[in-house]
Amino acid sequence: MTIMCTWLEQLDSYTFIDVRSPKEFNHSHIPGSINIPVLDNIERETIGLLFNKEGRSKAVNKGFEFLVEKFDSFCDDILSQQSKDIIVTCARGGLRSGIVVDLFSDTQKILNIAEESGTVLSEEFVEKLNRIKPLNIKKLSGGYKQYRNNVLRKLEKFDYDVEFIVLYGLTGVGKTDILKQLESEGFPVLDLEGCAQHRSSLFGSVGLQPHSQKMFESLLVEKLDHFKKNNIKKVFIEGEARKVGFRIIPEKLFKRMKQGMKVFIEGDINHRVERTVKEYFDTNEKTNQITQIIPKLKEVLGNERIEELLQLMENKEFEKVTKILLEEYYDKRYYVKDMTFSTVVNHRDREKLKLLLQ
Repeated sequence: MTIMCTWLEQLDSYTFIDVRSPKEFNHSHIPGSINIPVLDNIERETIGLLFNKEGRSKAVNKGFEFLVEKFDSFCDDILSQQSKDIIVTCARGGLRSGIVVDLFSDTQKILNIAEESGTVLSEEFVEKLNRIKPLNIKKLSGGYKQYRNNVLRKLEKFDYDVEFIVLYGLTGVGKTDILKQLESEGFPVLDLEGCAQHRSSLFGSVGLQPHSQKMFESLLVEKLDHFKKNNIKKVFIEGEARKVGFRIIPEKLFKRMKQGMKVFIEGDINHRVERTVKEYFDTNEKTNQITQIIPKLKEVLGNERIEELLQLMENKEFEKVTKILLEEYYDKRYYVKDMTFSTVVNHRDREKLKLLLQ
């Protein structure tokens, strides 16, 4: 049985299982879905090459070989998710998701596919197939591709009646911390940097694994759909340029942000330095990343300043490094100097921000 992609927002009671390879899944997937791959990355590549060189039957034959090898563990992984009814998705709603659905609903179809491809299944494997208990399981029509088209359609139509309260402020003032606290208290927040997994600056990827554009957009639509479903009209968001790291904010979302209430968050340099050091310099991995990025500022800060910063990094004088970067790089590049703000709020005054929702 298949289910249409347009129903997704109504299906909170389902478990989504994505049977694509880990590489495909990690690039982008339906938010909240679980990856239980039919083929791992190497197996998928092998099948693809075989399909191109020798045709579908040979590829399907090899696919069955891979499935037989992992059959017990694969079935156990699927069965462990049966607390809810299951929807299975693959790239286009084709053979991979179809086989998994048939595996747990109509094993005769599996035997037919094997026979058509000339695959000889062992008696032991056929017995295992026949012992599988049917599940309430469906295939997502069109697979991830259809879901992706649905995301693009929603972003283009932008049928969301939401007004943004847009937080601006100099780097390090704590806009993201404010948003996270508000969200933890149940206030509506669209966290662009969280969706992108990037802090929207040259050093923004330090300690993070940035999402792809597709994943970024999927997470945005998930949140926007949530606001629409729950009739939420006012939402906090951080003021950004059109790009969050390498991710681009969809055009109509960005336009709606520009129309929102602009709020400037203020904080002194000591506060900004303190919280930036805590966020960016708390592990050796992060400090090593920062050391590698600093030379990229040579054209902006000059050779002498870069050498000084690298020496300060070596000496672990992170407060001095941060103060220089904030005052001489970030503050000079900040883009809100000509904006008019509805109000100015101190970074500590979270209660004043909450009143803006009224």
